[in-house]
Amino acid sequence: MNANKDDVVEDRKLGVEPICRVLHVTPSTYYAARGCVPSVRALNDVMLSPQLSDLWENNLQVYGVRKLWKVARRAGTYIGRDQTARLIKTLESAVLCGRIRRKRPNQTRQQRGIRT
Repeated sequence: MNANKDDVVEDRKLGVEPICRVLHVTPSTYYAARGCVPSVRALNDVMLSPQLSDLWENNLQVYGVRKLWKVARRAGTYIGRDQTARLIKTLESAVLCGRIRRKRPNQTRQQRGIRT
């Protein structure tokens, strides 16, 4: 909103209220959120995301949540497994995901000599 509130549309300054109307958000919510400091969790996520992404790239870009969590703990980054999963989910837009093993088809033995 901050980037677009000063735009001019049809010779008028856009402002916060019309943007809030389109987004179905009250202007008071925007003004309250604008003055807040980031939470400890948000700051921690910003610090840990590049570390996880580097670990993923150093391990041939094949590790999923479980292995990446274990590698991070071995590297000295004490992070929870669920937090690792949440951060990977946010980093997936940057194509960070584990490899999926190919499933082999189930093959059954043919019954020889029995015809129906």
